[in-house]
Amino acid sequence: MNQYQLANGQDAYSVLPDSQQAVRDSQFKLVQSTTTDWDPAAGACATDTGQEFYRVDEAIPPKLDDSESDLLASGEPLSPAEEAAFQSLSLALAQIVDSNVPCTGDGNLDGVVDALDIEQLEYWQELTGYSSWYDFDLNGLTNAADLAFITTGSLPRDCP
Repeated sequence: MNQYQLANGQDAYSVLPDSQQAVRDSQFKLVQSTTTDWDPAAGACATDTGQEFYRVDEAIPPKLDDSESDLLASGEPLSPAEEAAFQSLSLALAQIVDSNVPCTGDGNLDGVVDALDIEQLEYWQELTGYSSWYDFDLNGLTNAADLAFITTGSLPRDCP
């Protein structure tokens, strides 16, 4: 979508993350987000993974996680206790993320690659052709090349 916007002299939209995962202990929370957006310099979509690290505050009312309270964004080095918690939570989060097996072709994320994915790919393709929905090869277009990611193999097929 942002490729289309920029090509037509419009401002790019803010893109929400494709996914977010979080893990916490009694004192800290680590959030990881993955965002795919159009990179005009590269002429293709690019995926970026970022992390946020917060001290847990369950006071009433609780302090909300925002950019001002992100310990990684502050520019200050983490204390030894914060660094130990960050490393521990990073390891725990990596184990969780690694346990998720990708399911290429499942554009609607329902756990099954099927005719509904084909229908929805065709919808987004017909709408503009520039949709990031169902753009499995990340070239900024939803087109026939993306259909191969759905139709390779038998249909329907359950995601692992």
